[in-house]
Amino acid sequence: MLEIARHFEQAALGFNAMVLIWPGLAAVLLGLFLWLGGIRFRKILLAVIGAAGGFACGYFVIGRTLVSAAVCGLIGTVLARVFAKAVIALLAAVLAACITFGFLARPYIEEVGDSLLTSSIAIQDNTGRSTMGQTVEKLWACGYDFDVTIRQVYCMMPLYQKAVIVAVAAVVMAGGFFLRRFVSALCCASLGTILVFGGMILLLLFKGAKPLTWITAGAPFYAAVFVAMTTFGTLEQLFICPLSAEKPVTNKKAGKNKNKQGDGEPKSNWRNK
Repeated sequence: MLEIARHFEQAALGFNAMVLIWPGLAAVLLGLFLWLGGIRFRKILLAVIGAAGGFACGYFVIGRTLVSAAVCGLIGTVLARVFAKAVIALLAAVLAACITFGFLARPYIEEVGDSLLTSSIAIQDNTGRSTMGQTVEKLWACGYDFDVTIRQVYCMMPLYQKAVIVAVAAVVMAGGFFLRRFVSALCCASLGTILVFGGMILLLLFKGAKPLTWITAGAPFYAAVFVAMTTFGTLEQLFICPLSAEKPVTNKKAGKNKNKQGDGEPKSNWRNK
């Protein structure tokens, strides 16, 4: 997957500054929030994930209209709140599948990487920075080339590697139902780490650096950093931000029922004194 990132880096050198600064800052702040405390506000997180997933499904799968995207986003929000456990398990499975795919797909991406993003690099103005409209056009080209490349790589992968991806996703999804607290913390920590990495990359691209080239050159080191950050965020949320337990029912009616059926001892009154 790093080869795709390097081509995006080449195209991003001409992006409009606003496309790099504000999304980069937002990604870093949101990533830190999810990395250190996302499990405490998991209901809000689920609503956002449901809305984003529904919006993407409505726009890219059903039809490229804002109406279908908005309707699907609303439906996704409701479903995410109703089926919270299933959404957490599904999100964890998707993340696990994407990470496994990125690990297994690198040899095949190198084969198709030479023709990647050829259309998105060419659009640039005379000052070296694209206008907002040109940047949006380049982003669409990047997204299209990314989609085509992923499809090509998936078709090139042998059947046993596809089975490995499905098996990893299935195991993680099952763990999401039986180890909900751990999987929730792991999911928030890993997603937060990804957002922090992505936000810092955008900010460094704005400064004219080439962070994706550095990551490609030192892939083992940055992979270890990613694992360490995810592990720390998971453990920190498990011990400091646990899932809130259900409050016990304490009302007058329950108290009366306890007195009637609790220990079987007769009440003290003036007749048995």
